[in-house]
Amino acid sequence: MQQTQYLKFKQNTVSGRKPLLIGSSLLMAISMGALALYFYHERRGEAGNIGVLPLIALLVFVTGYSIGFGSVPFVLMGEILPEKRRGKVYQINEHKTSKVL
Repeated sequence: MQQTQYLKFKQNTVSGRKPLLIGSSLLMAISMGALALYFYHERRGEAGNIGVLPLIALLVFVTGYSIGFGSVPFVLMGEILPEKRRGKVYQINEHKTSKVL
């Protein structure tokens, strides 16, 4: 987890949020495509020796999410919200996010 936080910090400071979101969405799309391909072949009975593919796809998806889509909304909230309300809104958002995840 610390590696993805370091990557996210480094990428955000070097080139901004847009490439971070694009890379994140590409990683998530590729992993979902690989997972769909696995289930397609499994349903047809042609899965063979690729039983570890869903696990790898899930790990790639979580990494992609945490690099971009997991952090950028919090950064944007800090820029949009007034200083007086940030603390309360962060608490509410963290509570709601932890309930969902």
